[in-house]
Amino acid sequence: ERGITLCIEDDGPGIMNKEEVFNLYSHDNDELLHHGKEGIGLGLYFVRLLCQKLGIEYGIEKSPLLGGTRFLLQFKH
Repeated sequence: ERGITLCIEDDGPGIMNKEEVFNLYSHDNDELLHHGKEGIGLGLYFVRLLCQKLGIEYGIEKSPLLGGTRFLLQFKH
């Protein structure tokens, strides 16, 4: 199957709980992130909703190249 994959990688501290990172974030759940930056926790949740609606596969994993996080979006024909 043909398609396009968008890959974004960083060299930051990474995300500990990759399974829950696309859920709504709660400040009571600070163990999801290493860096402790504040936010309202809607960004990746909205990405998940949009991808599900448009049939785009998405995922997050450890970056083997940079050591941080690799975020993937796969657009299929």
